[in-house]
Amino acid sequence: MVFLDFGRSKIFAVTDDSDEVLVFNNLAELAEKLRPTVIVLDSLPGKLQNTAAELAKTGIVFLRLKDLKKLSEERKNNGMKKSDGNDVVMLKTLYRRKQDDFQPLFEMPEELAVRELTEMWVQQAFLKMVSKQVMTATNHPIATEIHRIHRRLVEKLSEEIHREALKLPLYRITFERLGTDKFYLSLLGSISGRDACHRCCTGLVLQSLSIP
Repeated sequence: MVFLDFGRSKIFAVTDDSDEVLVFNNLAELAEKLRPTVIVLDSLPGKLQNTAAELAKTGIVFLRLKDLKKLSEERKNNGMKKSDGNDVVMLKTLYRRKQDDFQPLFEMPEELAVRELTEMWVQQAFLKMVSKQVMTATNHPIATEIHRIHRRLVEKLSEEIHREALKLPLYRITFERLGTDKFYLSLLGSISGRDACHRCCTGLVLQSLSIP
């Protein structure tokens, strides 16, 4: 993972495991030397949109800061002067503190596929919870069978989401580091940037994961 800030003619960057500020002439040089899977930035200049889009096709994930004011606030709170070197360090600090303040710059076809499956999962998870409540209240054999059907569908969607999400670099890195197949990592990732959906779904996800 690499954090970067664009200067007038140079790119200033720090890696995930160091606070040393590195300087590059352009994005292509940075990508070639550092081989990042994720690039975090505050904003992307219009003249570099095409270059970044081409790099994204190679599998690099670009994340940008949603609210640029947060960077200036962080600089002010730490008593730091505005400079490209300081800003890139502050960007790294912001990301470590709250990753929800960042969102993907581009969406790959794989991301759209995961999002579509996730939305299906949310619907089925809701039905599973409702059927669980009905089954508990009525204790009717048909209600029990309905609940079993929804539970199987949720499990099947979970497996499919996880399989598709492994095609996404950011999800794959998280999976490899945590060693977990809890697919809700991909669910929360796929709805990031959709704040309203995130607020509505997060509680549902946590509840559904605990309901057999």
